[in-house]
Amino acid sequence: MLWFVAAALTLALCSLQAGSPRQSYQPQFVLVVNVANTFEGGGNPRVLREVTRQLFLKKRSQWPNVLTAKPYSRSSDSPVQKAFNQSVLGLSEIELVNHWIALKQRTGQTPPREVASDRILIRFVERSPGAFGVLPRESLTGASDRVKVLFSF
Repeated sequence: MLWFVAAALTLALCSLQAGSPRQSYQPQFVLVVNVANTFEGGGNPRVLREVTRQLFLKKRSQWPNVLTAKPYSRSSDSPVQKAFNQSVLGLSEIELVNHWIALKQRTGQTPPREVASDRILIRFVERSPGAFGVLPRESLTGASDRVKVLFSF
């Protein structure tokens, strides 16, 4: 009897999975750069993320193409910044705060400038060749051709 219940439960689960539509994953956030930034990391997502990580954390100050980096941040409680911290930086909010405190004490550097809205971030990135920041994908609708997506996450 127990075998019958287990088999019926397994069949039910399989039919639920088979019947559900498979949707391809569409990343909901993007890292945008100025269109003058020619860095593409050889098309390697790991290189793109690692260079971005180093620039955002101010471990390096220039893009590999020698543009001076200008990272912009979003509010720490915004979904886009939380996703960036976790999936690109690989840091919790506390680890990131500790990083900025240590960096300030060692070198005097401060965290990236915090930007309140998607529209303002796009304007800053449009105006500076080395600028970059994170946005929800849908915020790109209507953006000028002076910004481009470096990668999605």
